[in-house]
Amino acid sequence: DQTTDTLTGDHGIGQGMIVKSQRFPDSLTGYIINTEFLRTISNPSGSGITANALTQQYGSKVYVVNSTFGDNNIVNALGGAVGVTNESNMFIYNSVLYSNHPAQLWLYTDNGVPGLSVYNSLVEDGLLGIKIFSPNVNLNYDEATNIDADPLWSGLEPYPYSLSYGSPCINTGTLDLPPEIELPDTDLAGNPRIWDGQIDMGAYEYGPWVGVDYRR
Repeated sequence: DQTTDTLTGDHGIGQGMIVKSQRFPDSLTGYIINTEFLRTISNPSGSGITANALTQQYGSKVYVVNSTFGDNNIVNALGGAVGVTNESNMFIYNSVLYSNHPAQLWLYTDNGVPGLSVYNSLVEDGLLGIKIFSPNVNLNYDEATNIDADPLWSGLEPYPYSLSYGSPCINTGTLDLPPEIELPDTDLAGNPRIWDGQIDMGAYEYGPWVGVDYRR
């Protein structure tokens, strides 16, 4: 579990994480599960495309599961919170991407074909929240299971990006995950990751403990 919170005022690179492998396909597989990328601000000195929370490069494969990307901001540049480049492939499940500027996700290549697949996740602006900066990409956005809505974060410390009552993320995740994915027993607040046989979107599970006490 990891929280990336690199608020740097109005300047600074603010890069949260880069997954980078050798320049050939399937040379690295990464798993980002139960993770938050929050309030990262990037103000690049040059032009180009920037990802200020998570960047994936070259021949890597990355699974992003039950993670939350919120309030990440790029100043005076193209891009978004999460970027997939070149011959990389990213698979997103049960995650929340909301209130990131100027976009939630993007794809770009100058070598190979990047791929992005999104399932059972909340993506602000839906397909419009995913920017494509080159023609040769593979995008699989499951409109049957993905949603575009306000996640209704609680805003309450110590976990302001946890879910509040009525959130559309409650019970809308999926347990039908690739066999190599191993979910942890608990969410970021230490509460059960699966509750009553169901799972939520994002890094936090909503349950009867919410509003009473957070188990650690």
